[in-house]
Amino acid sequence: MDYGDYLKGRHLGELMSQAMHAMGRRLKANAEAREINMSLDQWMVMIHLWKKDGIPQNQLCHDTMKSKGSITRLIDTLEKKNFVVRVTSEVDSRVKLVYLTHEGKRFSNDMIEVMLATRDEAVDGINDTDISTTKRVLRNICNNLNKQK
Repeated sequence: MDYGDYLKGRHLGELMSQAMHAMGRRLKANAEAREINMSLDQWMVMIHLWKKDGIPQNQLCHDTMKSKGSITRLIDTLEKKNFVVRVTSEVDSRVKLVYLTHEGKRFSNDMIEVMLATRDEAVDGINDTDISTTKRVLRNICNNLNKQK
């Protein structure tokens, strides 16, 4: 088997990683240009909360692929910024649910504008058919890799 393309960084995993990192760097730069001071990891937590508010803290660990300690620090920081609050579950006192505050919900509009502008930059000059195909292929890759063995 010839590993030349793999070793030269032309394999699918490497390209996906490069695209993800390039988009993350541009997102951060676009946010800073609007004086939004938030790390990419904090963005990821906020995105999951916009999709579904009141997520158990351990679910955020799973969803963001971060350790318990990392998520705790991220939520601590977001609490200091008054974007989230932790509430003890009424069903299980060991579970902490993470909710957006009014400020966190209000701030989402500014952040979503930055995300959409960044997405537009990323897909500039790429036709809709190619974008749809890319999304379909990436969903299939995720489905393949998320299958239980």
